[in-house]
Amino acid sequence: MVDQRFFPLVKKMRLSAIGEAFNLRISGDGSLEVEDVAGFETATAGSITFYDAKRLKNKTGHTKASACFARPDQADMLAGYPGAIVWTDYPYKHFAQLANILFSGWDVPFDGATQLKQTDLDPSIKIGQNCVIAADVSIGPNTCIGNHVTIGPGVRIGSSCRLHDHVSIQASTLGDDVVIWNGTAIGQAGFGFVMDQNVPVDMPQLGRVIIESNISIGANTTVDRGALTDTVIGQGTRIDNLVQIAHGVKIGKGCVIVSQVGISGGVHIGNYVVMGGQVGVTDNVTIGDGVKIAAQSGVHRSIEANQIMGGSPIMPILQWHRQSAFLTRLSSKRGNNV
Repeated sequence: MVDQRFFPLVKKMRLSAIGEAFNLRISGDGSLEVEDVAGFETATAGSITFYDAKRLKNKTGHTKASACFARPDQADMLAGYPGAIVWTDYPYKHFAQLANILFSGWDVPFDGATQLKQTDLDPSIKIGQNCVIAADVSIGPNTCIGNHVTIGPGVRIGSSCRLHDHVSIQASTLGDDVVIWNGTAIGQAGFGFVMDQNVPVDMPQLGRVIIESNISIGANTTVDRGALTDTVIGQGTRIDNLVQIAHGVKIGKGCVIVSQVGISGGVHIGNYVVMGGQVGVTDNVTIGDGVKIAAQSGVHRSIEANQIMGGSPIMPILQWHRQSAFLTRLSSKRGNNV
């Protein structure tokens, strides 16, 4: 469900109008009004979702969405679905295009026309110079905000937080005792699109960022909001400078993520995970609790809990050490034969 504090609904659309707009056939009640977009498993009544077996990895679970974009050749996967179906060979593309109609303006910058008055805040809150803070932002007591900070509409910030200079926050909720260092951007749109005849079509980024309590995020780090789900950073986690966290990533409690780590969209990271510098993680994998990953490793698959891993592609740390030693000996022998 789209949080309309951040992304107000521009208009509702009847299903018949959606069919006409995209020249698509509909099975079901054409008078149904669509007022939300959502993922297949999280959708509720009044929303429209999409089903594509490849993108959803052949999941056939139920959806509570009132309507669904679906491919005609996958009709058997939706057998028994009581809602209306909009038939298309490109479910995700048409879903993205409709989301852009219903929630147009999701990519428009906050203009700062209506700003928060410091007189309306708890007197323990300190705000630096040249800040731009939307009128409906909520800030908890004893929070300190540096200079040139921008906080967009609807953002919620807990108590005793410290936001340093040039921080930018939008579409986000922060718990208590959160520290965000200079130049970090939280809640900007993620990198999400679908290809249409070799041309990318943007998927509106309509999720949020949820930052729990007692978290530190280093300088010049970026945390993208989700497309349809939330990006979440768990309590007590520490994130270094220059880290990229993509849309829809879930990070558990007490994790340590070192500089220049890049985490792709949809990754699920358990509790107390440690990632060394420059680790790269491909999209939609799961990393179990207590995993430790050596610096400069490439994570291309899911990892079970309590493993120590290294290398690119990722492998158990002892195997990586043996492989590195073997390659060193092999290259040394060849060098001696030259």
